[in-house]
Amino acid sequence: MKKRIVSVVMLLAMLLTLAACGGDKAKLVGKWECEMDMADQINAEMELDEESAQYLSFSNFEILVCMEFNSDGTYAMTADLDSARAAVNAAREEFADGMAQYLEAVMVEQMGIEMSAEEILAASGVTMEDMVAEAFPDSMADELVDEIAQEGNYDAKDGKLYTSAGLEYAVDPAIYETYVLQGSTLTVTGFVGEDSDDSTQIYPMVFKKIG
Repeated sequence: MKKRIVSVVMLLAMLLTLAACGGDKAKLVGKWECEMDMADQINAEMELDEESAQYLSFSNFEILVCMEFNSDGTYAMTADLDSARAAVNAAREEFADGMAQYLEAVMVEQMGIEMSAEEILAASGVTMEDMVAEAFPDSMADELVDEIAQEGNYDAKDGKLYTSAGLEYAVDPAIYETYVLQGSTLTVTGFVGEDSDDSTQIYPMVFKKIG
């Protein structure tokens, strides 16, 4: 009986050692979901001045993103098309409301004339529908989903998540995302590498394990 207990203890110790060798890379295996809010990134790309930002900036633009880490060291990232379409539609409404207020404010400030947005647009021969369609075309949701989707190889250690842009490429040790892993919550906190300043708006991203 004593020998059996010792054998079980040794087996458990071996399993714990193997699990420790896998590190966070092994803990990441599975599917993770995140509501990625791209509002700050879109606002930054629009390069609005202080005045127009009062009316035309967006409060949220959330897309459901899924990261799947596989035990063979590969990963795949996808975005949910329905959530992208919902985000675009919400942005269209916010843009139309903001543009109407912006046009009316500019008319008063620059011309000293009070006119409704409908009157201003009618006088210019442009419709609000045209402006909305130009800013947020029907293809936008599909394009966003396509841009987000990617696959490649990954590694994770010491709070650094390395991913390659394609299965044919190895990870670059100089390019990674920083993260904190706590149970079923993965918080990606930042990016280090080329063009790191351009991507700060989307962090932190909080993923929940779903499978």
